[in-house]
Amino acid sequence: MMKFFRGLNLDKFEIEFIKTNGDCDINKGAWLSKPAISHHNLDVIDIIELLKNESDTIERYAKESNDILKFGKYVTSCFEGASIYSNDHHNKEQNIVLEIESNIENVFIDGRDFLYVVIPKLIKNRYDLNLQLTNKMIDAFGEKIVDYIKLGQVLANRNQNILFRLVDYICMDKTIIKAHYDNNKILIIGRYSTKFFGAFAIIGGINASMINKIKKAKNINRETPISLIKENINTIELREIYEHNCAFNFIQEKNS
Repeated sequence: MMKFFRGLNLDKFEIEFIKTNGDCDINKGAWLSKPAISHHNLDVIDIIELLKNESDTIERYAKESNDILKFGKYVTSCFEGASIYSNDHHNKEQNIVLEIESNIENVFIDGRDFLYVVIPKLIKNRYDLNLQLTNKMIDAFGEKIVDYIKLGQVLANRNQNILFRLVDYICMDKTIIKAHYDNNKILIIGRYSTKFFGAFAIIGGINASMINKIKKAKNINRETPISLIKENINTIELREIYEHNCAFNFIQEKNS
């Protein structure tokens, strides 16, 4: 089983409801659409061959679906990352973090704040990864991510939808999921000042039986300086690889 964290700002009665009923109402709260592919351990070269023959207009998500299994609830792989999300709002009584257990078959990567921005740019620019950048990507997503970037460059002239589809495969790749979950070195700074070691979604929401603990969130948010977050995180190393809302700072490390 894998441990995840979900940050929420709730009134006390809502916390009691979640303890009993979980967080599974498709009509309540934010949900992330799951890519319309299954979990896999495919070789990247086989994925590239599939995408070479795909239409540029391929449907990447189930259209107009109310099937809860087509969506996921946002979670992180670290308590601090969930605390940041919890503190996005203060209009309710408590900022809390749910500690959750799930198996890998119920999880996919939330790539919106990093992967769907960075991977297409790396491919479109036919970026020649240097050692420093390669090591950072491996630390954050595992060795297989380098194959996706390098082999994916044959798709550089295809439209954005196909490149996003390649990222869909990354987000559903069990090897990548496990590596991203194990990341405790690279703090990723994503769009809108998100900060996380691992960003995920749990398919179908969070059943009450999956909740181990409900804790008070730490007092950190999107605006908290990295220096203060370092004091809150017990990790081997903390490195910033993605600046607020700008993938080019990440790419231009090639010249640093």
